Amino acid sequence: MALNPQLVNSHPHNHAVTSSGQGLPAPVPVSFGPHEHFFLLRNGVMLSLDGLGPSASAAVKNVPGVIYLSNVRMVFVLSKPDASAGGMYAFDFPLAYIRTERFHQPIFGANNLTANCFSTADDGGPNGARPPHALTLYFREGGVGTFLPLFFQLVQQARDLNAAAPPPPGVSPVAPTPAQTSQMVQTAYIDPNDPTQVYLVTGRGTQPSAPPLIQRHGW
Repeated sequence: MALNPQLVNSHPHNHAVTSSGQGLPAPVPVSFGPHEHFFLLRNGVMLSLDGLGPSASAAVKNVPGVIYLSNVRMVFVLSKPDASAGGMYAFDFPLAYIRTERFHQPIFGANNLTANCFSTADDGGPNGARPPHALTLYFREGGVGTFLPLFFQLVQQARDLNAAAPPPPGVSPVAPTPAQTSQMVQTAYIDPNDPTQVYLVTGRGTQPSAPPLIQRHGW
């Protein structure tokens, strides 16, 4: 997990059109060049996350925002930056670092997805010294018939690529290529009750040609 990944505030930097024909709402995550394509956008979500801050004692609770899902990571962009927590505006969750993901349908309250995600700091990752962050995503609007299967498949795909040789602390995990992921997304079931928007076209924008695959300013 990393704090405050780079975002852009205008559409021309990230040429993409969703399944509904709409452009992407700003701000949007900056892709890591041709190595990464964002495939999904999901509104109406709230995030709770612990283990933040230098002492890992801070947390955010039920903050609203938007999920962007790519072949490399899930990015949660807050609807409004949290000035009380040091200016947090987004969280970056590498798919290969996500563990123990579970979907819950409580009798009372919103459907939610819980998981753990390792830090991207130098002493983080699956083989690092830092414990993972516990996160919960609350789906406050509509169903999850489109988002959930693709999320589980993308996480498993990233995990399988790193299973044989897990990266040591401070080394980026191997990520599936956009080509490996695009067929999965193109044939995904579209749930009419799920407000998730599927990207039909994602441009490379103006990003460097060979950037790192994960952020390193993580907690």
